[in-house]
Amino acid sequence: MSGALAPPPWTEEAACQYVDPDLWFAGRENWQRTRQAKKICATCPVRPECLEYALSIGEVRKGVWGGMAPKERQAEHRRRKQQAAAAVGGSEAA
Repeated sequence: MSGALAPPPWTEEAACQYVDPDLWFAGRENWQRTRQAKKICATCPVRPECLEYALSIGEVRKGVWGGMAPKERQAEHRRRKQQAAAAVGGSEAA
């Protein structure tokens, strides 16, 4: 029995499923490949699910996920944390 987890079901519809995985993890030094990966993401029917998955597992440092490079995901993660904190703070004031 393998210890590997099955990929989420939405990956079966992902535009990237038959693309070289190295494209998604090109690194900062290869912005052209990152841009190419993001173009594929832009056409993907499950881009939102991919982004949600990446954020839910804390993947904010490597690769293109859900159409966002690491710095973009880090910013999105911070934005969501701030929104959640504001929502909690706002509900306490009510």
